Amino acid sequence: MKTGSDDQCRVYLNGKEVFKNAEVRPTEKDDDTAEVTLRKGTNVMVVKVVNEKFAWSFCVRFTDRDDRPLTSVDGPDRSLRGRLAVRFACGVQKTGPRP
Repeated sequence: MKTGSDDQCRVYLNGKEVFKNAEVRPTEKDDDTAEVTLRKGTNVMVVKVVNEKFAWSFCVRFTDRDDRPLTSVDGPDRSLRGRLAVRFACGVQKTGPRP
């Protein structure tokens, strides 16, 4: 999983935290990499972004282990056939970085 965020963020996949960024920064595509496994059926991703300056943003994409973009969530035997549900949460923080 490749992500980028403006500013701090936490990413949860199927109820488990899979990534955390505590830095204030602009969004850059593929800034961060986390190894995740999508399960058969529906996968739920929750993204929490803390915004300190200007607008917030977040990007995500999934790649295989060779860094090639996934073109579908179906495996060769369709074992990963499913959906990805994403929920975003954004808040303004003025006291310091803490996603």
